[in-house]
Amino acid sequence: SYDSECSFTVSYEDGDEIFSANNPNSGALHTFECQCGGSPIICDPISNLNLTLNNSNVNLTWSGNAASYIINRNGVEVGTSTTTAFTDNDVPSGSHNYCVFAVCDDEATSISVCEMITMGTTSYSITATAEEDGTITPNGVVTVNSGESMTFNIAPNTGYQIADVLVDGQSVGAVATYTFSNVTANHSITASFAEATYTIIATAGENGTINPEGEITVNEGASQTFTFTPSVNYKVDEVLVDGESVGEVSEYIFDNVTANHTISVTFKDALSIFEVDANNYVVYPNPATSQVMIKGDNIENVMVYNIVGQLVENIENSNNAPMNLNVSNFDVGVYIFKITTEDGSVVSKRVIVTK
Repeated sequence: SYDSECSFTVSYEDGDEIFSANNPNSGALHTFECQCGGSPIICDPISNLNLTLNNSNVNLTWSGNAASYIINRNGVEVGTSTTTAFTDNDVPSGSHNYCVFAVCDDEATSISVCEMITMGTTSYSITATAEEDGTITPNGVVTVNSGESMTFNIAPNTGYQIADVLVDGQSVGAVATYTFSNVTANHSITASFAEATYTIIATAGENGTINPEGEITVNEGASQTFTFTPSVNYKVDEVLVDGESVGEVSEYIFDNVTANHTISVTFKDALSIFEVDANNYVVYPNPATSQVMIKGDNIENVMVYNIVGQLVENIENSNNAPMNLNVSNFDVGVYIFKITTEDGSVVSKRVIVTK
């Protein structure tokens, strides 16, 4: 019985005695020694289990002299130890029951001790800062619970672009969003901004120049004008903007720049071109509202440009007959009709379109 002295012996089937003990005191745990042809295996009871918090970790210490121990949290094994100490990392918030089991002869014994501990919610701070000319959302000091994630959105003001984003002082590039995942420490994030700029690459062929030339930086929303100057006895042959012809114009304006562009100009020998009498070619009525007639000899095609040099119409003439062009869908303004004859001669006419 629990309150009386007892003695017992455990034997294998062949009669070898491996265990015997007396319990002279009532209600107390004692050390039991068992032996079978070798050194005794001692399993002392565990005592003095102590639990302490360290951020999201739980530190366990206890007293005992077993070879090893098994540590359970809420009935589930979380680790083993060959010493009388163990740290359980990244413990979720809430109440937890820890039990430590002594291991004897590679099997956990019933000699154990348990304690409860309650984990509070651990939180960390992320300091978010946006320099001038942009925003970061959320901003300021943002509190994040341990293990959670937080996403920040970076946006430049109009006319600006993201220059760089620093996370804990290290660049992550000009990103528009950044997410801190599984937060377990304090952090910082800083966004910087710069004027939004684009590049226009301007080139000229032989026998003439383009001004300005090279890689031209233009602020977002600004305009940039390019002029073309042929050498003596040469004239503009063709101007290409982003690979598309805008004709034989003397200048070109990029208005409200919002992207990178290219512009190139080529020149041709002016003396080798037979210039026809412009009076032999008529474009009427002028001003025009709906229809324009184009008359002249040997007209091969007519190209129509707006005042900034953009091609708006290209008409081929296959039967050498007067040509009719519907301009009712044209914007109000001044247009240049470039008439090219079959022998390569060119006549330009200025036409005003009204409503």
